[in-house]
Amino acid sequence: MRKRTKVWIPLIAMLFCLIAPAVKVQAATGKTSISVSATTVNIGDTVTVTVKAVSEAGNSAYATMTLEYNPDILEFSSCSATYGGGKGSISVSIDSFTVKFKAIAAGKSGITVTATDGVDFSTAEELSSMEGSSTNITVNNAAGGTNGGSTGNGGSTGTKLSADNSLKSLTISPGTLSPEFKGSTINYTASVANNVTSVAVNAEVANKKAIVESVTGNTNLAVGENVIKIVVKAENGTTATYAIKVTRQEAETTAPEENKKPGNGEAETPSSELGTEEISFYTGPKIGGFLNATFGNATELIISFFALKSGLFEVVKSSIAGSIIGNILLVLGASMFIGGLKHKTQNFNINVVETTSSMLLFSLIGLCVPAFFTHTINANLLNTRYEGLSLVVAIVMFILYILSLIFSFFTHKDLYATTTEEEGHESKWSLKKSIIILVIATVIIAIESEFLVGGIEDITSKLGLSEFFVGIILIPIIGNAAEHSTAITMALKNKMDVAIEIALGSSLQIILFVAPVLIFLSLLFTPMSIIFNPFELVALIASVIIANKVASDGQSNWLEGAQLMAVYFIIAAGFFIL
Repeated sequence: MRKRTKVWIPLIAMLFCLIAPAVKVQAATGKTSISVSATTVNIGDTVTVTVKAVSEAGNSAYATMTLEYNPDILEFSSCSATYGGGKGSISVSIDSFTVKFKAIAAGKSGITVTATDGVDFSTAEELSSMEGSSTNITVNNAAGGTNGGSTGNGGSTGTKLSADNSLKSLTISPGTLSPEFKGSTINYTASVANNVTSVAVNAEVANKKAIVESVTGNTNLAVGENVIKIVVKAENGTTATYAIKVTRQEAETTAPEENKKPGNGEAETPSSELGTEEISFYTGPKIGGFLNATFGNATELIISFFALKSGLFEVVKSSIAGSIIGNILLVLGASMFIGGLKHKTQNFNINVVETTSSMLLFSLIGLCVPAFFTHTINANLLNTRYEGLSLVVAIVMFILYILSLIFSFFTHKDLYATTTEEEGHESKWSLKKSIIILVIATVIIAIESEFLVGGIEDITSKLGLSEFFVGIILIPIIGNAAEHSTAITMALKNKMDVAIEIALGSSLQIILFVAPVLIFLSLLFTPMSIIFNPFELVALIASVIIANKVASDGQSNWLEGAQLMAVYFIIAAGFFIL
């Protein structure tokens, strides 16, 4: 009998386990409730709404509750709990909370609460469902009616709402309002540069109970006239609209003005520069700009070629480093200094400049790596046994240069649109004449360059100057004289986009194009390394870092220019004593 009992007990237990889950247990539910300080209020009154969640047992319940209202009738003021959501909706996770609204327009606003994920606080039991609730609040036009809790008694206040919808101050940045702001004036004008596509509007109300309801039209500015509207709403709901007519200037051009000729207060443009400029009217602004940068460095390339042919490797490498340092510190510094004296603060397209300065920083790595990895090798072997390293670096940098052309001419050409557009000018020369002038100027530069290189040894011996100083200071100044004058002229005309691109863009082309081409040409004579000495590397690294720092804010002034030139003169003094 005992054995049979031992058998049946486990069987009964197993049967209970199978049947028990099938027995349905009625889960607990919950609901929400809404109470308001007043269901009928006037414009300007404050309405207090209290929401609670409870279980069917009457215990407080924790739940995720969402309160929805009409934002055109009621304006959200505050909430007693941490909340989320957007306009017309508030979400909280708690057992109860209070929300205050301000009546801003006549009409009826529904207040609806829904809830999910309820939990009974007392039993910690999950609630299977939460019943929502709703009510309505009516807002009347009359002022001074039911206050709805702002006075604490829900009665009549008799207070007249303020109709002051004026501004205490109004400014835009960048830009200056014309006429100067006055509270009684609602229409203004302003002008911004071509590279400005949005402005910040700072509007301060005169009456603390008024609000700035909206600001429109201050982004995505088009070239020409744009209208910015600022709507101010008074306490009684009346509005006033302030308008600012903002004119975004046309794209600036680097082309010479049509009626200005040499001898009438304008410096004569060098033939090579004018030739590339005239060709740009036939090839388009982007290719014309590319030709302008390429032939702007033609003098440097030709001088270095003849020095290379004469075996003056240190002069060639010094001239490469000197051109980069001179463009970044001297040319850019002089442009900012002289332009800043005339215009105080000048703006430029920060997107374009950041792209160029970042590329300049990465390109500098190509000049530094060979020197870092060969600093323990005998210097006499760099141009013989280890010239392969310089050749590999030159090939990589030249490929990067080709990629940068694809970036600027094709995939991201819109980025450069504001600095290359030509308007209001027609070509003075035919395409054939432009090409002939350009070729003649290049031949003359080649002849002069051979004379210059032939006299380097006499200059260094008679004046007591080192090849370092001649290569890093004198030759770059002579070779880039046309670019120097053009950059300063553009800065005086408040065209800092052009001036900065001349300085930084030319430096970038020297690293990625001129230096590799000289390495390739050296294979025709004696292979030249691309390894710079420590003094040149320090000067190059400092120059590029400073350029990135100065170009990071989209603005320049004369003090920044003075700082750049000061660094250049310090470096020049250091190379003078070598």
